[in-house]
Amino acid sequence: MRFLKSTAMFAIFLLTALTANAQETTGNVRGRIVDAQGLAVPGVTVTVAGVQGTKSTVTDTDGRFAVPFLTPGSYTVRGELQGFKAVEQRNVSVSLGQAVDLSLKMEVGGLTETVQVTGSSPLINTASTTTGRDVENRLDIAMSLLTT
Repeated sequence: MRFLKSTAMFAIFLLTALTANAQETTGNVRGRIVDAQGLAVPGVTVTVAGVQGTKSTVTDTDGRFAVPFLTPGSYTVRGELQGFKAVEQRNVSVSLGQAVDLSLKMEVGGLTETVQVTGSSPLINTASTTTGRDVENRLDIAMSLLTT
C-alpha cells in the first residue's frame, strides 16, 4: 500500500512538472558583443525588432546582453555604440522556451560630425575714418571745457 501511494505521488509530481514546462509562451535572445580583438564592448545599445515591436537593452561590463519574453518569430538584432560601426543579425528565429545565443563582433568606425559656420558683416566700417576723427573732436571739446 505504501509503495502504491509513493508511486502515485511521484506520477502526480511528474505530470505537474511537465505541464508547467508546457505553459511557457516566450523565448529569449542573449549573447555577447566583442570588438575586433575579441574584447568585451560594454555600453552597446542592443535592439531586438520583430513583428510584435522592439525591445532594447544595454550590454554589461562583460559585453553580455539578454532580451527575455519574446514571442516566437523572426527577429533582427542590432547593436550600436558611438565610435563603432553598427552590427546587425537578421532572421534570428526564436521558439517557445528557447534561448538563442548570439556572438556579435563590432568594428571600429569613423565618427560623423557636422560643423556649420555662419558669417556676418563687421560692425566697423573700415573704409571711413569718421570714428577716429569723432573721438578726436570730442577730446578737443572736453579739453576746452576744462580750461575755462
